[in-house]
Amino acid sequence: MSVLDSEKSRQEKYSAVKTKLFAADLFLSFVYLILFQAALSKKLSSFLADYQSNFYVACFLYVLLFFALMYVFGFPLHIYGSFFVEHKFNLSNQSLFSWVKDELKTFVLSFILLAGCALVFYFLLRNFLDSWWIIASVLWILFTLVLARILPVVLIPLFYKYSPIKDEALKERI
Repeated sequence: MSVLDSEKSRQEKYSAVKTKLFAADLFLSFVYLILFQAALSKKLSSFLADYQSNFYVACFLYVLLFFALMYVFGFPLHIYGSFFVEHKFNLSNQSLFSWVKDELKTFVLSFILLAGCALVFYFLLRNFLDSWWIIASVLWILFTLVLARILPVVLIPLFYKYSPIKDEALKERI
């Protein structure tokens, strides 16, 4: 077997593992949504009834609990797929501590964006009954444009360190 064949075989194995993990993640997400809706949604709504005087606080807490429980539910599959598989195929040399640190940053950023979007969405639904979808569409386009501008400047540096290329020959080829 040639080096190219063995590399192709390794790529196919990696792709097969990632495809199976993707399918398992979809299935687990579906199971989580069913379990959350069947078992927790009503209990959580009654628990948050104390906050009904401020709908947006209740909405924020609901999104927080939904997101946190979803993350915990999928964590075993996530750590296997994004840490152990990557190390098994020699695609990462990141330490577990560094991975956990990045995951915490990702969780916080994702939650802030999700909660913000959910609060804006429910604000529009409650206050613009006939035109909420138009306003939401415009806001989504604006949000996407702003995120595209701040992603490389603000968010990417939270996870990756930029440094100038020292190899002049490589710099010339690029």
